[in-house]
Amino acid sequence: MERLTQNVKNGLRKFAASYVKAMTLYGEAFLATKGIA
Repeated sequence: MERLTQNVKNGLRKFAASYVKAMTLYGEAFLATKGIA
């Protein structure tokens, strides 16, 4: 059971990191288009 919990935590951490990275890229692109417009 402990291993399963650890795997879930690691999975969530990876997902969160990917999500934050995607949001950062999206935010930069959004600001770039706003700056151009």
